[in-house]
Amino acid sequence: MASRLVAEAVAPSGWDAWLKAAGGSLFHCTVWAEYVASAVRGCVPFFLRLMGEGEAPRAMALAFHARSSRRWLAPFTGRLWLDSQPVAASAGDTDSVRALLLEMESWARATGVVEVSVGSYASPDSTGVLQTLGYRTQKRLEFEFDLRRSDAELLQSMAESRRRRLGQARRGGVNVMDLDPEIGLREMRRLEAVTSERIAQQGGPRFGYTGDPDRDPARILLEHGFGRLVGALVDGRLVSVGIFTHFGSLVHNTHGGHDQRALETNASTLMLWEMLRQYRDLGAQRFSLGGCASGAAEPGTAEHGIYLYKKAFGATCLSCTSGTRLLRPLTYRAITRMRQLANMRN
Repeated sequence: MASRLVAEAVAPSGWDAWLKAAGGSLFHCTVWAEYVASAVRGCVPFFLRLMGEGEAPRAMALAFHARSSRRWLAPFTGRLWLDSQPVAASAGDTDSVRALLLEMESWARATGVVEVSVGSYASPDSTGVLQTLGYRTQKRLEFEFDLRRSDAELLQSMAESRRRRLGQARRGGVNVMDLDPEIGLREMRRLEAVTSERIAQQGGPRFGYTGDPDRDPARILLEHGFGRLVGALVDGRLVSVGIFTHFGSLVHNTHGGHDQRALETNASTLMLWEMLRQYRDLGAQRFSLGGCASGAAEPGTAEHGIYLYKKAFGATCLSCTSGTRLLRPLTYRAITRMRQLANMRN
């Protein structure tokens, strides 16, 4: 079937509606494009459509393009990335996904892109597609609930220890409530920094936002109504705060932070449980706790505690695959060597 790629820096009319009909997630939508463009300096979003003979796209993807901020490096450092796999208009249509990625590579080469990466947020495993196209793949795990179940069924899937902790949190007076963005965002970032430090001490990566609170990119998710800011209080003090995003059938635990008191009182556990129930009652069908590295299942790894915590909730553990492909290997190696030499001089 003949196909062509349409790449636009402005979302075409009906983009989000197409995505919802095809089962796309937050990581493909217009608000996510605005969010990432605000979070990553110099980043330009592109809305990609693989068009066939009809008027409707066969597949869609949200891509981001960026170059080095250094003028002399900019022509040689084009980078293109997708936070999530392309979504096909018809479920299981891997041929259209593969065709979109191939057309995207041709377009990327023409625009000077050196490296392409395809992420796997809220995406099913697509190892075959990426590997056949020559991508260097990397596994990760995500934990997802089917919300089309009663409280009793959700509780039954939990580890007994997790159910006990829910009871302990209730008896301990943990209070879960929606938060005002002005106070809640600052508190979330404070607690996110605490969480980042805790994970870094265990050998994991640091994360979080440290810029101007008034320009926090997370405000975009909240202002457009795609995000919900929720906190858990113990003795009147916020100990756990999270942003939950909802697009289509999927709710995603997108941002969050928890201090030591939250761990001691199981405040974050009760907060997640309440969000599961409330979003289910609002009609959501899936709820993602987010992910971790595939190696986190091994004891002693930096994210092993995260793995155990999410697994004990009773979510389904999904295998996801990300991939990276060099379009200009010689350019990439030359620039890498130049950066190494510059770092040695400094």
